[in-house]
Amino acid sequence: VNISTPLWKGRSGHTAAHEPASSRNGFREQIYIIGGQDGENLLNDVWTWGMEKEWRMDFTPQQWFRIFNNGKIEFGVNKDKPSPHFYYRTEEDAVETLERVRLPFPEEATTYSRSSLLSADSLEILHSLRIYTIKDLAEADLFTILKLRGYDHPWEDVRTVPNTCYLRALARDFVHKCQLRTDDQIASGKTERPHDTHSCHDGKCYETDWDGCTPIEGYLSVDVHTLGNVAVPQDYFDTLRDLEEMQCRQTLPPRHHSAAVFIDDKLLLFGGSGTNQKYNNNTNYQDVWSRDDSFPRAMITRRPESDTHDSLFSFQSDEAGASLFQYKIVDAEERRDVTPWIVTTEHHGANVNYLDDKKGGPGKGIYILYVRAIDPSGNIYFGFSDDSIHMWRYIPPPPWGAILGYSSLLLLVGLGGYWEYRRRSRRAALERYAVRRMRRKFKLREGGGDNDNDWRVYYAKKKKQDEKTRKDKARERRSREDPEGKKRKKKDKKKRSDKDLKRRKRREEEEEDKRRRERKEKRARRKEKARERKKNM
Repeated sequence: VNISTPLWKGRSGHTAAHEPASSRNGFREQIYIIGGQDGENLLNDVWTWGMEKEWRMDFTPQQWFRIFNNGKIEFGVNKDKPSPHFYYRTEEDAVETLERVRLPFPEEATTYSRSSLLSADSLEILHSLRIYTIKDLAEADLFTILKLRGYDHPWEDVRTVPNTCYLRALARDFVHKCQLRTDDQIASGKTERPHDTHSCHDGKCYETDWDGCTPIEGYLSVDVHTLGNVAVPQDYFDTLRDLEEMQCRQTLPPRHHSAAVFIDDKLLLFGGSGTNQKYNNNTNYQDVWSRDDSFPRAMITRRPESDTHDSLFSFQSDEAGASLFQYKIVDAEERRDVTPWIVTTEHHGANVNYLDDKKGGPGKGIYILYVRAIDPSGNIYFGFSDDSIHMWRYIPPPPWGAILGYSSLLLLVGLGGYWEYRRRSRRAALERYAVRRMRRKFKLREGGGDNDNDWRVYYAKKKKQDEKTRKDKARERRSREDPEGKKRKKKDKKKRSDKDLKRRKRREEEEEDKRRRERKEKRARRKEKARERKKNM
């Protein structure tokens, strides 16, 4: 009994596999038909049947694909969950699939918005030159590219395609990106752009010498055979912005009589027979292919708050083994990319402190971080949610180095000012001391003291006079209290006055004798000097 109507071609030598019901497929059994031959051609298509009416083909709008939502399996085949067919490309896809991708703005959409890089007129021109696929554009010869740039024979209609060299570079870079390699470039996402070599001699180029777009060092134009002078682009085109949004679709080469097994929730295909396209002969493949139609969804588990200088993010995936992530930062105010997609891991997360303007970043502003997960099969989910987008206002941390530097400078200036104040204070004190000493000398001189004018003698005399005055006052106070003391005071005063008079006369006589001796000595010295002068004459 035919319980379904298969849409796949009749074939033989194909491979069939059964996926048992499990939590990984929502307890939905699946039957797979892979490859085979239809009598004329080898096939490499993959068909699935979930015990329903229709078979579904991989990489078509009707295919099943699964995503995890809060631990539950969801199968997407509707406009709200676009098929991977629209997001994964091969070099055999139509050239109009060269598109410009724009990330969704928070609260506006959850999937990419796309616009073709080719207008309807440009697409018509490409088709007229038999360029239908991305590979056709990547492998176009010199004269085809120059026709697209507007260089053609005079009798031909000139029709140009804007940005021809950019489109050519994007097509070539995509073909190179999707080549299967055995190194770690697939995991890291790094690809080296292929550059053509040229052999133009003396400014003249022929068909096999140049691709029509690659810069030639030292030349602004070249003489192309039958076309004349052609301007040479001076810069390589940076296709990273568009290239990183073009995901490669890997399909196995056509084959038959392969072996398949479903293990660990994955379908594995081994070997088979087919045609080696490089040598155009039959070959037995020695390879293993894995089919994975689940798409991991990334979640931000740690995010910085707005109006802070926190810069750490942590990511997690809802699929086991999907520990590789890509994140991109966009300036929300200017709607421009700050970084390309940067690869990280669940362990390392992301530190976006390079946004600090002191480290060469754009500085304070509102930014959006997008994150997407990559599983071991290379699948990348093409939708976003609130868990995988974060918009926040970033404020750079205070410039502690500058603050400490200025604080240290201010402290040094303060210490220097205080030291200068102390120096000037000591200097002023010394000056006041010197002034007081000079005043004492002048007072001694005016008071008729001895010729030495020693301030210490003057100070001792002054101190003695002050002490005498103090005692006299004390004696007067006692005499007021004791009347008999007044009489004793008069007697004592008379005795002291007589003694002082005698002492004063004696001192005056001594001083007069001293002055007389000094005058006598001065006259003797003058006479001696006069005699010496006479002798010298």
